[in-house]
Amino acid sequence: MSLLPTTVDYTDKDFDALRARLIALVRSVFPDWTDFEVAGFGNVLIELYAFVGDVLTFYQDNLARE
Repeated sequence: MSLLPTTVDYTDKDFDALRARLIALVRSVFPDWTDFEVAGFGNVLIELYAFVGDVLTFYQDNLARE
């Protein structure tokens, strides 16, 4: 069973798209976890990883344009 999709959309590199993909990944790996409250610790971690991914893809795009 593969956790990652067979096709990758390289245009989903903003915060909201990364957050949605991380939530989908968490739901597929941990189906019992349903606590996605705004102030929940798990949601804070998901948003932190989405923010870091957003910043990293910004720098990666800038380097690719040079």
